[in-house]
Amino acid sequence: MNEYTTAAVPHRLTLDDREKLTLTGVEDVERFDEDEIVLTTSAGALVIKGSELHMEKLSLDGGEVRVSGRVDALNYEERHASGGFFARLLGG
Repeated sequence: MNEYTTAAVPHRLTLDDREKLTLTGVEDVERFDEDEIVLTTSAGALVIKGSELHMEKLSLDGGEVRVSGRVDALNYEERHASGGFFARLLGG
């Protein structure tokens, strides 16, 4: 069993035709623009890369996000006790 199997908020990702992305288990939106969206999910930090990315729905109370546009890459960052994604990114 790993640390993600006991997450309080279930995380689910559905991608349709690389153009419509639905996520649950979203805890925070770190940043977003038309080429990249960075989210904190119950399964760790998620970086979505693509073009013409738009958040069509954002409900942090419900933990749901819907994104449209061309999705080129989805990348999860592992959780580490020594710091999160942005601490490592900024050299902390």
